[in-house]
Amino acid sequence: MHHKSWSNLRKSLEEDRLCPALRGRVQYFLTRYHDAHDDEGRLCIRVDGKEYLSSHQWNHHEWYHDGKYRRRTREEQNQKGLFCYCQVLQAIDAYMDELTIDEALSSEDPLIRLFAVLDRRVGKRRLSSLASAMENEPEWLQFFYRLRLEAEGYKLPIRIVPLTCDNFRADSLDGFIRHQEVTECWRCVNGEWQLLPIAFTEDWDLSRLQAEAADVLRAIAAGIPAIGAFDGEKLVGFAQLGEHLGSRGQYIELVNYHVSAPYRGQGIGRRLFAAICDAARSLSAEKLYISAHSSKESQTAYQALGCVLAQEVDAKRAANEPCDVQMEYDL
Repeated sequence: MHHKSWSNLRKSLEEDRLCPALRGRVQYFLTRYHDAHDDEGRLCIRVDGKEYLSSHQWNHHEWYHDGKYRRRTREEQNQKGLFCYCQVLQAIDAYMDELTIDEALSSEDPLIRLFAVLDRRVGKRRLSSLASAMENEPEWLQFFYRLRLEAEGYKLPIRIVPLTCDNFRADSLDGFIRHQEVTECWRCVNGEWQLLPIAFTEDWDLSRLQAEAADVLRAIAAGIPAIGAFDGEKLVGFAQLGEHLGSRGQYIELVNYHVSAPYRGQGIGRRLFAAICDAARSLSAEKLYISAHSSKESQTAYQALGCVLAQEVDAKRAANEPCDVQMEYDL
C-alpha cells in the first residue's frame, strides 16, 4: 500500500469497495508509530463506532496450566482474530490491487475473505450462497458476514456451531421457549408399547432455564461437547452430550436436545442432531443413548431421525425417568 496514501486507500475501502448498505457504518482506522521498529502501527475496523477487529503486536506464547509455554502458529492467532500490523497491510494490498473478487472470496487469508464479504461486487445471490461455507469460518468473520446479510435485509441463516464459554452464558436460555402441549404418550403395558391418552402441558420457567444453562456451562468447562443453533446472537436450539454408558462403553448419552418452540418445523432439529452425532463420533462412541420424551410428537421426531428402542437399557436412567422411552441411535 506504500504507493497510495492512507487517506486515499481508506476512501477506496469505505466508499468504492464497501457495499452501499454498510457505507458510514464500517470504518477503517490506521495509526502509525513512526518511532517504533519498522514503522509499526495499528489498524482497526469499527462498526457503528465500536471496534471489532484490530491488528496487535504478535503474542507468540500461550500459557498452559501445566506451566509450559507453547508458541502459537499464525493460523491459531488468526482464528482468534489476532493479526500483526504488516499482515493487515499485505492483505489490503492483495485485495485492492492483485485479486479478482472471486479470488478474494476463496483466498487462504481470512482477512482478504473479510474484505471480499463486505465488497459491493458480491451480489445478494452470491452472498446467500456463502452461508454453508461461513459455518466453518472463524467467529469474527461470521460476525461480518451476518452484518452484511442484515444490512442487505436478509433473514440471517440459522448457525449450528459448538457452544463455548464465548457464545454461551448463564442467561443464554432466558428467552428459550420449551413449551409442549401433550395429548398422547407411549407407555409399555404388559411388555407392549401402547399410545395412551395422557394430556399435560410442559413448560420451563426462568429458574428451570437458568438451571439448564448452568448445567450446559459446567459441561462446556469440562470439555463435554455441546452444540447450539443461533438466529443471529439468539440461541434457538441446543444439544449436549454426557457420559459413556453401556457394558462396553459403547453408548454416549444425549443429555439435552431441544429447539425453541417458534423455531420448530424448520429443519433446525435435524441439523442440530447431525452436528451432535459428529461430536459423539469424535469421542469414539458407537451409539447415542437417549432417555427420550414419551409424547407422540417427540417419539415421531426421534424415529424420523432413525432412533430405535435401546438394546441395552441403562437401569439408572430408566428409574430416574420411568415415563421416558429408552432409545439409541447407531452412529
